Amino acid sequence: MRQNHSFWTAESIEQYERACAAADYPHHPFGPYLRRGIRPTDTVLDIGCGPGAVSLYIAAFCRQVIAVDACPTAVEHLRRRCRELGINNIQALCGDFRQMDLPPAQVTVAFYVTGMLKGYANAQRIAGHTLRQGFIVTTHTNGLDELRRQAAEALHIAVKGHSCHNGCFIAAPLQEICHDLQCRQLRHDFGQPLRDLSEAASFVGRILKIPAEHTGSLPDLTRRFVQKQGEGWYLPNPRKSCFIEFWPAAQEQERPAADGGEV
Repeated sequence: MRQNHSFWTAESIEQYERACAAADYPHHPFGPYLRRGIRPTDTVLDIGCGPGAVSLYIAAFCRQVIAVDACPTAVEHLRRRCRELGINNIQALCGDFRQMDLPPAQVTVAFYVTGMLKGYANAQRIAGHTLRQGFIVTTHTNGLDELRRQAAEALHIAVKGHSCHNGCFIAAPLQEICHDLQCRQLRHDFGQPLRDLSEAASFVGRILKIPAEHTGSLPDLTRRFVQKQGEGWYLPNPRKSCFIEFWPAAQEQERPAADGGEV
């Protein structure tokens, strides 16, 4: 998703930050795992950082974050947020991680950038940049699947996009390369707060990539899925995410035991 530079616009970033605030993301559900693995002296490489929700979160408990994204709009937004918040331990870089000469970091994180990580070569690349531990998050199932299906039926079109990016496609080559890997599935809601039904319809049209000539039917369709919330509306999006932890080499200190497959 984040390889598409047009995805991050001022509007989509503002909506994304509203969703992050409503869901307490990324602390919920990933915070306890990140805080367990990241140390105060660590440099963390955030691959495909987008507007920086994860980078801003982990900057509070590590030495430095190197945040990389190919979208200039997203990177400039993160730089501006760092200035506004007085955060000086995030270095935001614009470029494709796969084509950049970056130093290795104690920890790497890559959230919802599946296309950049699939395949043996990309697995080697991310493992090679990871000195101690890495965290990868991909979408397993998405609560908007039913909305996508009904939009396709109502509008008599093929709705682009597919929610399931199974982490196994990324975990399998990493399993061969790394000393150890653990994967668990975490459930969480990442719904979208919306000011009014007009914004709700516009949001649905954008995320489902509905052609402009069909957007007139979206308000009626959107009403079936949104919920009234205070003075605005809310589009639920219950997700199941694959949370992959990997260790490229054997560690001197024993790691915490795995705590089950699905939470």
